[in-house]
Amino acid sequence: MIYSPDKVSIVIVHWAMNPLRSAIMRESIRTLLETASDTEIVVVDNGGDISDSVYLLNLAEEKKIACYIRNRYNLSFGVARNQALAMTTGEYIVVMDNDIVFSPGWLEECKEFLNRFPEEKILVTPLMIDRVHRNKNYTYGELGGWTINSMAGSNCWMMRRKDFEIIGGFEQHHIAGTHWGRHYSKLGYRVACMPEPKAKDMAFAWAATAEEYAKKRSWNRTKLCFQSPLHFHFFTALG
Repeated sequence: MIYSPDKVSIVIVHWAMNPLRSAIMRESIRTLLETASDTEIVVVDNGGDISDSVYLLNLAEEKKIACYIRNRYNLSFGVARNQALAMTTGEYIVVMDNDIVFSPGWLEECKEFLNRFPEEKILVTPLMIDRVHRNKNYTYGELGGWTINSMAGSNCWMMRRKDFEIIGGFEQHHIAGTHWGRHYSKLGYRVACMPEPKAKDMAFAWAATAEEYAKKRSWNRTKLCFQSPLHFHFFTALG
């Protein structure tokens, strides 16, 4: 496949556990379209709420989403991410959760940082460093004014395609993102974190109760329905 040298491909996996998650996904997509309109957005719908599927399919038909895949069953987070990544054509790849909301400028700053340090084994994130990963065990100083961390940004990374091809895809694992982060860290890759974050994880901000937070953390451990990845519907607006 021939990849577009300046194009950014953005990969999102969605599965609606409840109305809150559906609302967060739509807000995430809204801010993404406002701040990253000139990109290739690829969405995999892991067989959730049909109203979300209609919403996403409409965006694909309007060519606001470049590629939309709806799985009949929840194939797991890692498998769905790999489905989406296989459809990307950009030289830059963003892998994000469906609960991230963005502020203007995040995309340009992330891309500029990668271009400024082309030889570094680095991913970038517009998110703040979460509390778990702020300690010295994960911190590796600074680069160009950005904090370098080994495990930050697991809900939203940007990377060069050549680096993704070295790191490889996601495994079918109940914490696929964290597991993938541990893998790239072993390969010597680190994450550069913006001095002033330009994205937020709204699943945490909108979780009104401890029960809702627990659902956020445990859904992929308890509710997966592993099926053949051949059970999907495909729509693309590419070309």
